[in-house]
Amino acid sequence: ASTPTSAASASSFGSSGDFDASQRSALRDFDVDELAEQMTLDEFAVFAKIVPAFEYRAAFADDKAARAPNVTALTERFNRVSWWVATEIIMTPMQKARVDVIVRFIELAAAFERLCNLNGVCEIVAGLNLNVVARLKQTWAAVPKKRVEQLYDLEQLVSPLGGYRRYRAALKANVDAGEPAVPFQGVYLQNIAALDGSSPTYLEPGHRVNFNKMRLLGTIFLEVHALQRVPYHALRSNTLAARFLTDIVAIGEAELSTLSRKLESLDGAGGSGGGG
Repeated sequence: ASTPTSAASASSFGSSGDFDASQRSALRDFDVDELAEQMTLDEFAVFAKIVPAFEYRAAFADDKAARAPNVTALTERFNRVSWWVATEIIMTPMQKARVDVIVRFIELAAAFERLCNLNGVCEIVAGLNLNVVARLKQTWAAVPKKRVEQLYDLEQLVSPLGGYRRYRAALKANVDAGEPAVPFQGVYLQNIAALDGSSPTYLEPGHRVNFNKMRLLGTIFLEVHALQRVPYHALRSNTLAARFLTDIVAIGEAELSTLSRKLESLDGAGGSGGGG
């Protein structure tokens, strides 16, 4: 499936020694809507601080952490959540329980869709499509067909095909209705990079300002400002969910890849198909 990716690849966020097995039961115990609402509040809070005219243009600079702190924070969060998804799945040794974790994350992505937190949808979809998770063929074969179809629909929602056609339609519908949303900033960054790569800021002769480029950039910045002005007033912070989300662990790609191959081998041999 075609899925969005964040601007940075996984780094070594942690190791399996940092993973608390009780986190798995906590993930099961929380209502997905509670988690989705708290994560949406957290992500909107970062998104609302972005100064688009400055930060989106500086997001590709070597000193982006200093010049685009909120864009960088949202990108790092995207990576951490996506690799947390993979970590929770890979660190669940029994196949039946692992299937339950996958289903849980599909439900979480669907809850994000209901809240129009499209950044959240992208985070979960990206995590479920990471190679360390996608290679678990036996596990995926045990995921209920209804959930696989639900995931496919979510993938289509945030697919870049057709210029993010479905994504743009969903975002526009929320904006037109005056409802809050958290966009996937990767779409804005791709559009700005394409504009900067194809259109000079100044035209020759005479070093004239390229007003067409400025108009297109302005359209992006105005959309961002419009979204930032509509917060999630109906949502309330959940202290327990916030505490749980603060402590999530995302294991680095190298270690997860090794653990994933072991699970794949055990699944193929029928060695991890027991209960949760």
